Amino acid sequence: MKEYSRGGSLIVTDGVFALTGEIAPVDRIYDLAIKYGAFLIIDDAHSTGILGEHGRGTPEYFGVDGANGIYQSETMSKAIGSYGGFISSDNDTISRVRQKSVIYQASTSLPPPIVASSIASLKIIMENPGIRMKLAEKARLLRNEIDSLGFHTLKGITPIIPIIEDSIESAENLSAFLEQNGIIVPVIKYPGVKSNSLLRVTVSALHEHKQIEMLVDNLHKWKNKYGKIFRPKGTHKG
Repeated sequence: MKEYSRGGSLIVTDGVFALTGEIAPVDRIYDLAIKYGAFLIIDDAHSTGILGEHGRGTPEYFGVDGANGIYQSETMSKAIGSYGGFISSDNDTISRVRQKSVIYQASTSLPPPIVASSIASLKIIMENPGIRMKLAEKARLLRNEIDSLGFHTLKGITPIIPIIEDSIESAENLSAFLEQNGIIVPVIKYPGVKSNSLLRVTVSALHEHKQIEMLVDNLHKWKNKYGKIFRPKGTHKG
């Protein structure tokens, strides 16, 4: 950053990392951007509608929502349940994007029904914090249940819960076992993750407790059947 601070630097990060559910320390990254005069770009696809008092994502979650020099890239295909995407930033930045972005200028506009449904969904998200609270509680419950069985997960509060396995074979076997029992959990392997492999479990506010229990019960059956739980050295539960 010291080397490039004079040239209008950019710091680019995910808000919530898609495969592991880990949250980037956006407040500290923003402090770094301020220190070196950089612009912060956040891919907030997996935190929009999930984190923050009003569901505005990681900047709101970390208390820097609305700060100058932050550009949020957000999708409408996840929590919003629609199609397309949008950006959030200060008015000057938005104006520059509209004037100079070739991608923006050359893209076909979204169909009006899609825009209307997205606006309605955003309104529901902002006006109904109970939905986010329900989701957070279900994510916490499922993460704790999976961890209590001895599987290696990562600490977190998001509804993305990784189950880390020591090999592609073991991850694929577990995924196949779950599929045979009516549960789809995809396997993520290299280059999606640097080492090992993981199953990416996601929970939504609409999942019922009996569905969560179904997954936990089948993970317990897997453990009892094969008795092999991978936990890397130096890791701990949670």
